[in-house]
Amino acid sequence: MENNYWDAAETPAEFSSEVWGKIYLDVTPWYFAGGGAKPVPYDPQNPEHAKKQPSIQVDMKMQVLPQMNLKFEVKRAEYTFSKDYTKIMLPSIKALNLTPDGKGILKALNEKWVKIDRVEGFTQNTRSPEFGNFKTWKFLKVFASEEECLKDYEATYNVDGQPWPEEHKTADIGKNPAKDVALTIARVFVDEACQKFDKNKDAVIGFLEGKFAQNPDVGKYVKPDSPEIIEMIDEWTPF
Repeated sequence: MENNYWDAAETPAEFSSEVWGKIYLDVTPWYFAGGGAKPVPYDPQNPEHAKKQPSIQVDMKMQVLPQMNLKFEVKRAEYTFSKDYTKIMLPSIKALNLTPDGKGILKALNEKWVKIDRVEGFTQNTRSPEFGNFKTWKFLKVFASEEECLKDYEATYNVDGQPWPEEHKTADIGKNPAKDVALTIARVFVDEACQKFDKNKDAVIGFLEGKFAQNPDVGKYVKPDSPEIIEMIDEWTPF
């Protein structure tokens, strides 16, 4: 059989940045003292906290369709004041028309089967600009059931009833798609660690070592002392 590399060059494999699954949401209030201090959970009984309105964080986690064979957690946390949330994520949720009057859309979205796309957000990746900005989520579809969600996935990629090809498992846009996805997930772990271990860098690093070990699709590409991870930590407040 003759290999026709000319034809192969005209029909490259397509990489997916899309994920199908069940979405779980939570909304939590946070207090920003200002002056470079890290945010802490908002306590309305605290006189200092009560002086200002809390900042709201939307936490999202996906129960990914098992047919996608993804081996890492897919979750995201966005403050509602961020451009990623106001310009990309929230408009995409509104476009799903989940309620007749457009109110209560986050509660309506919770525990729904959805399709999302990981798209370039507004947060700059200054340490590795070749990868573009960090990714955020854009909601594309909502489904009435897991069966409908699965059908949409199969119609897109799994047409032969086979597991997702290796190149689709962690693919995203960039020179190294799998690392780009790993960095997106790592940012969630970094945010969680910095919130949990305020001003304790050793504890943050230890927490990340455990998380990366539990999620090999992340740990394969980044370590707690990787430049990209150090930059994410420093974005909170340099230790």
